[in-house]
Amino acid sequence: MLNHSLSGTESPVSTGPARVEASIERVLRAGGTRSELRELVDRFADLARLVGVSLGDAQARLDAVAIRAATGPAWPSGGAAVGDSVADRRAMIARWCSARYQRAD
Repeated sequence: MLNHSLSGTESPVSTGPARVEASIERVLRAGGTRSELRELVDRFADLARLVGVSLGDAQARLDAVAIRAATGPAWPSGGAAVGDSVADRRAMIARWCSARYQRAD
């Protein structure tokens, strides 16, 4: 069993998925590149699997991040953002998460 406690605080591994979610939201809001987003989604999937988050829960968390990013402030206009629409981004993120989470090590 993983010990998620370091001097009364959560470990970097147990808090990692939440920190990566925040980074994904920032990249989406800033209109970052697909490669930036893919790297973060892969990192999130790896950490989620490591700490025991199910694939369905991981995908739901990322979907919520994409929705928050699309409805929050500083969303860039135009086609330069990652993906062509909110639906495109959500589908792309779900595919990437699934592929990375289910990969054979």
